[in-house]
Amino acid sequence: MNVEWGIENFDIVCGFSSEPPGWRDQVELISRLSRKLEVLEEEKRAINDEIRSNEVLGSQIKRTVENSVASIRHKEKFFTHVENVEKITALLLRLSHQLNRVQSELSNADTRDYAADQKQAYLQERFRQLLCQLQDAREIKKMLDVRSYQVIDILHSVMTENQLADYQYFIQMKSKLLIDGDEIENKIKLGKSQREALKRSL
Repeated sequence: MNVEWGIENFDIVCGFSSEPPGWRDQVELISRLSRKLEVLEEEKRAINDEIRSNEVLGSQIKRTVENSVASIRHKEKFFTHVENVEKITALLLRLSHQLNRVQSELSNADTRDYAADQKQAYLQERFRQLLCQLQDAREIKKMLDVRSYQVIDILHSVMTENQLADYQYFIQMKSKLLIDGDEIENKIKLGKSQREALKRSL
């Protein structure tokens, strides 16, 4: 009989364990989260590559417009529109994040004393303000969507069909990639936060 083996594995053989209940489940969950984070980081790198490629395409399109026979007013309208598309997308994302944070604070607010009531009143007012700002931003986005057709009409006179298709792809992907990148970044932050919480609880 291997006495040494029997001593080391006594707990296992007898059904005992020095590990706290659920320990193995937590370790496995941490491992799964780490693998998921690796996938998300790879997706983030891919999106960043796409953003860079799209910006290269955008630079080419801008040079085409700048060197075209379009009027100065039409050129300014084009450049302003491209800039505003990026700005309004970033604004919508920022307001959505702020609104979610305030909503979360309201859900967890303590209302047992005067100071807590004051804080909740502040959060409710802040939530109302952010909601109004978000609605305004959405209206601006709708106006930009309408204006995009006017920009396409301008470009029709100075671009080939292929160049126009490149522009439409560029402007659509500009917003989409910003949103996709933001979504991935939020998932990464959440995953890291959950993993750290699990590690601390071990």
